[in-house]
Amino acid sequence: MILITCVSGVAALLFIALAVFLNRKRLQAAPPAEERPEAGGEEYSDRIVGQYGVPQEYLPEITPPVFFYDHFMIVGGRRLDYRDVVDVTFNNAAIPYLQPTYQVVIQTTLPDQEFVYIENLGDSIQTAEQVAMTIDRYVSKNC
Repeated sequence: MILITCVSGVAALLFIALAVFLNRKRLQAAPPAEERPEAGGEEYSDRIVGQYGVPQEYLPEITPPVFFYDHFMIVGGRRLDYRDVVDVTFNNAAIPYLQPTYQVVIQTTLPDQEFVYIENLGDSIQTAEQVAMTIDRYVSKNC
């Protein structure tokens, strides 16, 4: 009985170590800071508005904010036409045993980027759901 308990404890520790390793590997695979948009702020917003004009709506509560225009949106500094969006969903991106962190996943028809992620929405499922529903509303309205 003690042997079984020890083996299950070791297996659990190995599982946790593997999960931490995979999470670090995923974070290291993120694009370098110079390729990522600034963490929100006025400079980022001013650059987007200067380039594309005043949006119909934007979501300032996420970083970087999402901007909505007539036929496209700006997600993470990238222009994404509504007609290219196949699906919008959200999920818990955390690994087991860690605090949840939600993300929105936008599936597209673009060959170079099949999925666009809006990450680090925090631990509120309501925020993730609201962001996904807002994006879906614009996609549905413009397609």
